[in-house]
Amino acid sequence: MIISHSRRFIFVHIHKTGGDSVATALRPVLNASDVVLTNDWHDWLTKFGPSRDRPELTQLRKHSPARAIAAVVPPEMWDGSFKFAFVRHPVARTVSLYKYAARKAEERRRLLPRNIWYLTPPGRSGDPLRWHSVRAYLETSTFSEFIRHPLLDQDLAMSPQWLSLSAGTGDMLVDFVGRFESLQQDFDHILERIDVARLTLGWQNASRGRGETVVSSEDRAYLAQRFEDDFVHFGYDPSQDS
Repeated sequence: MIISHSRRFIFVHIHKTGGDSVATALRPVLNASDVVLTNDWHDWLTKFGPSRDRPELTQLRKHSPARAIAAVVPPEMWDGSFKFAFVRHPVARTVSLYKYAARKAEERRRLLPRNIWYLTPPGRSGDPLRWHSVRAYLETSTFSEFIRHPLLDQDLAMSPQWLSLSAGTGDMLVDFVGRFESLQQDFDHILERIDVARLTLGWQNASRGRGETVVSSEDRAYLAQRFEDDFVHFGYDPSQDS
């Protein structure tokens, strides 16, 4: 998530839609007045760092929905900013989440500095072993079982993307919705709107794990129902993966 006072834009970061690539590309054009939340470490810094008195820092998270951002950003900042987000085909996005949960579960078993951080009081809340998606992954053996695990009902990453961008009344809160499937092209449009020279996106936070993921016709039907709002509002085809 980014709230840029210097460039007058707000980026709503939805899970598994290329948001880390977008945030990484935009970071060099921002300044100290801008808010960038990309992981649990940044969340912690905003609580205890020099900017802790700014409510948009202390109340928001990397994947805060648009309505949560609008609730804490001054109205003149919200109204005067170009607000954008990216979405992704719900089936492909769910497969990506599955592979990401697999990667985080594997990394959590290794001797890594971040795993020591997760054992500290401030780092404990960001421990992947506490994430609903990772716990669901560890408790299942197939994609079909994973998407039906009860814990995913509490995971924002398995909520319809529409909920992150709407007011709950059917109204869209952002000005532009790009697509993961045309990430660079739509990012170019955003750069024009915020008056930034063209930037080439890198590939950040790619999801890998458990090899090729098989999506059965039953799984596809289940996801079509679960993400009905996304298919309706963003025009994706439930029978396709992109």
